[in-house]
Amino acid sequence: MRQRVVFHYFLYLAIILGVFASMAQNDYGLTLVSWACYLFAGSLAIEVIKYFKNKAWHKMIELIGLATLFVLFGLRAAYIYFANIEWMLLIACTTLVIVYAVHAIEKSKKIGIDSSRLRMLILTYYASISAYLLSIVGAILFPELSEPIGMMATALLVLFIIGSYLSGKLLVNGVETEAFIYLKKQSGHSIILIVGFSLITFYSGLSMIGFLPPLYTNKIPKTYIELINKAETGKEITIDGFYKHELYKKAYDDFIKKMEEQK
Repeated sequence: MRQRVVFHYFLYLAIILGVFASMAQNDYGLTLVSWACYLFAGSLAIEVIKYFKNKAWHKMIELIGLATLFVLFGLRAAYIYFANIEWMLLIACTTLVIVYAVHAIEKSKKIGIDSSRLRMLILTYYASISAYLLSIVGAILFPELSEPIGMMATALLVLFIIGSYLSGKLLVNGVETEAFIYLKKQSGHSIILIVGFSLITFYSGLSMIGFLPPLYTNKIPKTYIELINKAETGKEITIDGFYKHELYKKAYDDFIKKMEEQK
């Protein structure tokens, strides 16, 4: 278990390095991010086998949802898009929201009546994760709600961090502990999501105010990227059954092929 946690930390480090490499206009940056996401998904998929043997179905559902998310994030980093990908993302996020809602209820019930403060902190933590996931769902179904929900998720996370720090030692079923320590033992794989969402929020915020540059790739035209973004947020309609980015990519590939033939 410890080895897998260390491996996940290294993958997040690879993602961070990939983002900085991309901001420095290196082509391999987003490729590194993409492959780190795929390895994340592979690691989680391996864990599914272990829980399958133990018939821990709720853990399996969580891991499958997380693995699916990382695969889709990897595809997004590589600007690979196919029909109905947004529905896969929608199903994965909705499933995880339900899973973490159940987790929040179960964890809060295990805490004794002498630890109401910890119960509120745990509920705030899971509410933050659910809000982040719902912001992704919002980007697909209700784009105008995505950003406000994401801001609410960030506010809940900050509230949890400050509340946990100020709470200090807490009594849980007769044993003293701290909120961070308790959550580390009880949160399972949700910590993977909260770290990922925190990194995304951190980058998005600094990029929005112009402190950090946008991610870069010279392998894909900017117009193609913009068309993919429109398709993912439901702002684009199909033409003869094809999205504009699909038509654009075909025309662009034909152009590159002709240019190579003329060399």
